[in-house]
Amino acid sequence: MKTVGILIPVANEARTIKEFTSCLLQECSRLDQYKFQVFYIMDSYSKDRTQEILETDFADDVVVLFHENSTGLVSSYIYGYKHCVEQGYDYIVEMDSGFSHKPEHLKEFLDRLDAGDDAVFATRFSKDSLYEGSLFRKLVSRIGTIMANFWLKMDFSDATSGYQAYRREVLEELEFDNFISYGGMFQTEIKYYIYDRRTSAVESELRQFKKFPFYGQKSRQFFSRRVFGQSSEIYRYKVSDVPIEFIMSDSSFKSSWIIDAIKILLKLEKNSDRIYKQGEKQ
Repeated sequence: MKTVGILIPVANEARTIKEFTSCLLQECSRLDQYKFQVFYIMDSYSKDRTQEILETDFADDVVVLFHENSTGLVSSYIYGYKHCVEQGYDYIVEMDSGFSHKPEHLKEFLDRLDAGDDAVFATRFSKDSLYEGSLFRKLVSRIGTIMANFWLKMDFSDATSGYQAYRREVLEELEFDNFISYGGMFQTEIKYYIYDRRTSAVESELRQFKKFPFYGQKSRQFFSRRVFGQSSEIYRYKVSDVPIEFIMSDSSFKSSWIIDAIKILLKLEKNSDRIYKQGEKQ
């Protein structure tokens, strides 16, 4: 039986946390071929009754991990990932609460991992997806994906979504303490490192043996469209995406986040050598 650790950073969700947790646990119960553990990652930013509700109503069903040294959302993500990796879960799923990420999509992610995928990412921009939110937020997400794909030479249909699942072995190769993002850029950062490590081995081989003299990082998108998620023998990781129904939560948005995101985006390629353990991409 595969073990699944689900990490969910949460703060000030008292209004919806009880209903959401009940739905998530019901979905986990339905998928009885897996052994689940749900981890809610919290810090001092949460000021309402969210933690009290979780520890009172769901004391036997979920674990609340309080991150005392949290510096924000990204540090909570990393705290949760590191905990799940250290605990040895076979599959590790990241999602949001508040029903922006629906528990009923969980099976699709796990099915892909069972089929041999190494990483599975949600997409809000495929023909089978649904994105409920303001036009402005849709444009921000869409333009963010276009910019990330262009600058980092990736080929994701959605580079900013936070609903994703991994085999533990993929995450074990990452030095989480060397991540540089903050705010919503964590999703793009981790996708880039997975994508970059996935493609670097085949790129090195192609250049070394001159099988494709014109192949370089700028042409990786073209090749990726032909073999994206199709063969782990061609690329280091087999990755795929899952179309989801996404409902934008009632969160504020600051225009300064766009400037911050661009600054981080420009640093990711240089930072990648600090992410892979032993400093190796191959």
